[in-house]
Amino acid sequence: MPVVDAQTGPARYAAGALRSACAELAVMEPDTGRNRKLFRSTTRLAGMAQAGWIDRTVVEAALTDAARHAGLPAAEIRYVLASGFGRPLPAPDIRSAA
Repeated sequence: MPVVDAQTGPARYAAGALRSACAELAVMEPDTGRNRKLFRSTTRLAGMAQAGWIDRTVVEAALTDAARHAGLPAAEIRYVLASGFGRPLPAPDIRSAA
């Protein structure tokens, strides 16, 4: 799937959602729901990737970096990303968010 022009509304929304998810995840301590945060962020962003708002590889790389920073093991990160991309949520209706 091609990377969407970052000037479009949906692409800006997805990029912001990714930045926010990564910032929150990266500072999470053990036993605070890091795995759950990674999964929920992945399912949300997977829907945006399917809609063409953001490239999946960008999402995977950024979430992987944030999860590593938070101390999650590499195998767990891979498993959660695969699970999350397997259960994408629909992209949100952002028409009223403009």
